[in-house]
Amino acid sequence: MPFKQIDIKEKILKKAAKDTEFKKAWENSRNEYILLHDVTQIRKEMNLTQKELAIISNSTQQEISRLEKREHSPALKTICKIVNSMGYELVLRKKV
Repeated sequence: MPFKQIDIKEKILKKAAKDTEFKKAWENSRNEYILLHDVTQIRKEMNLTQKELAIISNSTQQEISRLEKREHSPALKTICKIVNSMGYELVLRKKV
């Protein structure tokens, strides 16, 4: 049976338009998703393996893998440790 292609973004936006609690939860999780995606992209752009990033950030490869798969919400301390080890910093800015 072939897979049916769906537009998940459209489905989420429709759900958010109807359900204010869902919309709030989606917006809150979106920042985490973007941050973890960016950390993964930076690691790949630096040509670092998960194991190499784990070594320089004093983490484990499993911790990096779970972070990249978004299997759990890592502690801010963990995110900062990883980001710092890659030579980046977290910056907050007002939404526009």
